Amino acid sequence: MTIQAQVDAFHKDIIDMMMIKGEQISGSLAFHDVFPKLKRNFKSNNIAPEVWQEMKGDEAKQVATYMDQAAYAYRQFFDLDDIQNMTEFYLTEAGQAYAFGEDLSVKQKGELAQFLASDTGESWAAHKTEVEEDLAQTRRDWSAQVFKEKMKALIKQGHLN
Repeated sequence: MTIQAQVDAFHKDIIDMMMIKGEQISGSLAFHDVFPKLKRNFKSNNIAPEVWQEMKGDEAKQVATYMDQAAYAYRQFFDLDDIQNMTEFYLTEAGQAYAFGEDLSVKQKGELAQFLASDTGESWAAHKTEVEEDLAQTRRDWSAQVFKEKMKALIKQGHLN
């Protein structure tokens, strides 16, 4: 396997872990947050609801772009073993509850403590804030890009502000 193929496989593993962790949902929410802002900018243009629906048609592609960009937040701190360990943890009920900020049962708290005591968990605890800040910045930058693309598309369709 070439180095490039290994890198691509590693990147895919990170994206898979992020999907299990729910990061795709954050991307989807950020995608939908673009449209009220656009509608405010174009409110005097009476744009048909069908146009707005059509504008949302590339959500999957746009969110996939976000996920690809966001994976770099993990790449700088974690190796393949860490990502695999994180994936295994986030596949558990405790991991899902932790990822989604839910209250953890006593059993789940024990599983979380066990994860956090592992080498990967310690690394996660050490870099969690940086990763979350990087993800938030990536989401803001990506969302701004989506906004610009959608605005250009509306202008190109003749909906000048």
